Amino acid sequence: MGIFGKSGKSDALSKETTLISKSTKIVGEIILESNLHIDGDVEGTISSSAVVSIGKTGKFKGDIKAVDVVVNGVANGKIEAASLEILSGGRVIGEVFVENITIQNMGIFNGICHQKEEKLQEPQKIELKK
Repeated sequence: MGIFGKSGKSDALSKETTLISKSTKIVGEIILESNLHIDGDVEGTISSSAVVSIGKTGKFKGDIKAVDVVVNGVANGKIEAASLEILSGGRVIGEVFVENITIQNMGIFNGICHQKEEKLQEPQKIELKK
């Protein structure tokens, strides 16, 4: 899966994409409802209701909250997402909270991974008959 690749998630791919180019450095907070692709340097907080993708030349330091995160560059910090994919050129350092994680051959993960639990259902009452 990638922001520009083939994926079963048509909702995320149909949204607009914000691109941070290779020669750009951003420090601060980014809040968006579209996909985000980083080829430059970003430090701070990202909150997206779509896909955050860090390209080969991309570097990120801080916290990311997104539906899906794809790393082909470097991500250092905390990631909260439904799924995290570390591609063969990607490196993630830090703490992640995800439902699914995929690490391709030669991808690097150095940190702590917590599996996000789905919402617990209310316990059901069971009546015993005599």
